[in-house]
Amino acid sequence: MGINLASYVGATQVRRFVLGDDNVQPTPAQLEQMKSLVRDAMKDGAVGVSTALEYAPAPYAKTDELIALAAEGGKFGGIYSTHMRNESDSVLDAIDEALRIGREAHVPVEIWHIKVAGKNNWGRMPEVVAKISAARAAGADVTADTYAYTAWFNDFSAFVPPWAHDGGTAKLVERLKDPATRQRIRKEMLTPSKGWDNEWQEIPGPEAIMIGVVQNPKMLPLQGKRLSEIAKIWNKDPIDALLDFLIEDPDTGVAVFGMSQPDVTLALQQPWVAFDNDLPALRPKEFSARSTLIPAPTEPSRASCANMFAKKKSSRSKTPSANSPPCPRSAFASPTAACSKPACGPTWSSSIPPPSATSPPSTTPISCQRGWTTFW
Repeated sequence: MGINLASYVGATQVRRFVLGDDNVQPTPAQLEQMKSLVRDAMKDGAVGVSTALEYAPAPYAKTDELIALAAEGGKFGGIYSTHMRNESDSVLDAIDEALRIGREAHVPVEIWHIKVAGKNNWGRMPEVVAKISAARAAGADVTADTYAYTAWFNDFSAFVPPWAHDGGTAKLVERLKDPATRQRIRKEMLTPSKGWDNEWQEIPGPEAIMIGVVQNPKMLPLQGKRLSEIAKIWNKDPIDALLDFLIEDPDTGVAVFGMSQPDVTLALQQPWVAFDNDLPALRPKEFSARSTLIPAPTEPSRASCANMFAKKKSSRSKTPSANSPPCPRSAFASPTAACSKPACGPTWSSSIPPPSATSPPSTTPISCQRGWTTFW
């Protein structure tokens, strides 16, 4: 791991420790216990509180619970970083929730992998940019990050409504095997709704889902295939293929191609947006039979940068010489006293042009861009 690694305390981690995987709300005493866990994590070096509100049991948390936990982290200088509750039909409402948490908890906000997901929402990034820009102009300390491709990576089980996850993975599998409950799940997946982030309604079709990482070895032959291919191999309806796949391997990770390039490009052009990666990208030699990741840029500079850093650990912040390999600009960023917010370390991106004698470094320190730090 890189020395510029920083970590959050996950609100879901705290919730599961106290409440488990059930769809319940904390009592006042339980909330105090959760706040105590946040304090302990902050004292141990966490840079703030993070949420991933699409993935059960995270959706069961109400906004007031998140405000209480974020405020506790804020007492130690922490920030609030979030995979918002919705990134599609209700994306603007989700931004409002994130802004409210920051405002009432008195903490800066970082919105992870900002996007407008789903074919019905393509072209709505101007609305998202306008809302966040207006909030910043009004004094809100809010930034975001995103990736430079049109797919996101998440749990395959995220296609199933949150209520079906109540009680954890074992309960989910039980429900998938029950004909009546399975029919209810299918019906909700096929019904447009703003009540949950329905990813089935966001994709053009089953060909937009690629199996990325499986946990069950028997499913390895299907890794890297699209759901449309699997449905054909199994001679099943795509939704049935999805649900049956989850029965066999409920912890599968998938790449979902559900964004438009113009929306991604517009997000990347904003000065308050940093680069991120929705999954750690690896050098080719580090790929294993268990890893099929979202394709990331693979120019030769990555391996040469890594080798150079290994040899020159004491000089990472120096500008490279003319003979140095073309490394991402962020690789040479160093922490600065001018940054008043907790730094999450550089956000690596090969899309940033390499520094040169004719291109001065960015005036905004990369270490102050509160992006989701990832490593090669």
